[in-house]
Amino acid sequence: MSTHRLRKPFVLLEAFLTPAIAAALLLAVLRPLSLAVPLAVLVLAFGVSTMVRASRRSLTVTEDGIQIQRDKYRLDAPWDAITGLDCGRRRGLIRADELLLDDCTISAVDHRGRATTLPDSLQPHPATTRVQVNFYDRDWASGPIGAHLKARGVAS
Repeated sequence: MSTHRLRKPFVLLEAFLTPAIAAALLLAVLRPLSLAVPLAVLVLAFGVSTMVRASRRSLTVTEDGIQIQRDKYRLDAPWDAITGLDCGRRRGLIRADELLLDDCTISAVDHRGRATTLPDSLQPHPATTRVQVNFYDRDWASGPIGAHLKARGVAS
């Protein structure tokens, strides 16, 4: 069993991309600067809470399958539930290797194992059927995940 945390570059990108753009726009447009700078700092501060939340996400690889811990829920997918691989770009910026999931179990628990409530928008959301595996494990294709997928005939 091995556990991978969301890699730091992706945590920082997710946490600060939008706030950094908003802060830059505030600094460019809003005058006087004595008003713009505190507002820009406040906008960037919102990224900190996102960073803390995103850094708690993890991917655990076991002999039975994979377990993905997200903010308010855990996804358990046996190896036979992984039906394919989709390689593309996320937000047009970075490469994303996504495992396609067919049948997985969703548990309403946080990263500490405490009971939570599932978000209302979860079921139609692709987060329940896709896992961006390279965001957790850079060398996933040459590791245990790639080996399990190759053994099952799923292209990696």
